[in-house]
Amino acid sequence: MRISVVVPLYNEEEGAKNTILGLDRYLKKICEKYEIIAIESGSTDNTPRIIDELAKKLKNVKALHQKQRMGVGNAIREGYKNCRYDWVWYRDGDNPYPVEELGKALPYTKDYDAVIAYKLGKRENFTRWFLSFGYNILIKTLFRLKFRDINYSYKFIKKEMLDKLDLRSNIWFIDSEILIELKKNKARVKEIPVRYHIRKEGSSKVTNYPKVVMDLLREIAEYMKRK
Repeated sequence: MRISVVVPLYNEEEGAKNTILGLDRYLKKICEKYEIIAIESGSTDNTPRIIDELAKKLKNVKALHQKQRMGVGNAIREGYKNCRYDWVWYRDGDNPYPVEELGKALPYTKDYDAVIAYKLGKRENFTRWFLSFGYNILIKTLFRLKFRDINYSYKFIKKEMLDKLDLRSNIWFIDSEILIELKKNKARVKEIPVRYHIRKEGSSKVTNYPKVVMDLLREIAEYMKRK
């Protein structure tokens, strides 16, 4: 198995090192070849220095930098462009689930083009749960998607299929855009349950909820107009 992992990071100095080291240890056990692409987008803390140091020490880690904060979707797309291997896994840098959960996807790689997860477990607070619930309903209705969870950062996609997706989102719409594009390309997608863990290091960067909602609505409208 040859795997590329994309890890978007923004001001994650408290958890970036543990995240990348944990990935490196696990992938070393299960992969023939692997790479970890850590991409930080305009961080103002020590995240850039941390991932540069790890890239010097670990041969399978690559550090990418965006001078300005371009958004999580933009960072993921930039990471995707730099992937070389057969399967690509995108996961958030705040460790929302144990790295070993990747093992659940491996039995399905022969028969599917993508393996995605739906959350088990509690959310950080009622507001996050409510917004996520409403957003899932909106996206499923607008784009006739039947997936159980739209925006969980567990998406394991065959590189050959990933290259067919027309991804342009700069923000959190990227998760939806990936699933919409998978459907458009008639990808074979397997859903699996993965327990969500509330972050123990650092804090969430999603705080301005009204702005997040408006930005999402704008990108949804742009996607619908474009397509």
